[in-house]
Amino acid sequence: MISGMSSWAQNIVVSVIIVTILEMILQEGNIKKYIKTVMGIYIVFVIISPIIGKTFLEDFNVEDFFKEDSKEVSSVALDNDAYISSIYKSSLTEDIVKRLKEKGYKADVTSIELETYEKIKSVELKISKQDNNIKPIEINTKTEKSTLEKEEIDEIKQYIKDTYEISMDNIIIKED
Repeated sequence: MISGMSSWAQNIVVSVIIVTILEMILQEGNIKKYIKTVMGIYIVFVIISPIIGKTFLEDFNVEDFFKEDSKEVSSVALDNDAYISSIYKSSLTEDIVKRLKEKGYKADVTSIELETYEKIKSVELKISKQDNNIKPIEINTKTEKSTLEKEEIDEIKQYIKDTYEISMDNIIIKED
């Protein structure tokens, strides 16, 4: 107890000496009053630090505080990453469907896998030709489903490869 009080008194004396030396070194001017205020707060902190340490900070461990804080930050970062990724995927899906519709195809994106935010790893699509012509309904006739030719599928793959910079091997197209 006495050694603790002796150490506390030594800290006060040392801090007062340091503040006095700094005060003598400082030049006159507007900033001097602000520096004096900071030095005064420093002295007050040195005087009351043993009291604060005993009452408020007995069980306070700085390492535990930062560990918990980093867990929260990493959790928030993961949530943000997932949210941004889902928004990017939905935007890409809408864009692919729109672009293929302009080329005369009805498309449904079944899956998109991302490598990074800017890079698509793979995409899987269901595609069929759009039938823009209205045909009269005939009874007792078979209607054939319009299928895509291999050349059309290759053309669509090439278009998606060029537009979104995806490897041809990672573009999977199934007929609807």
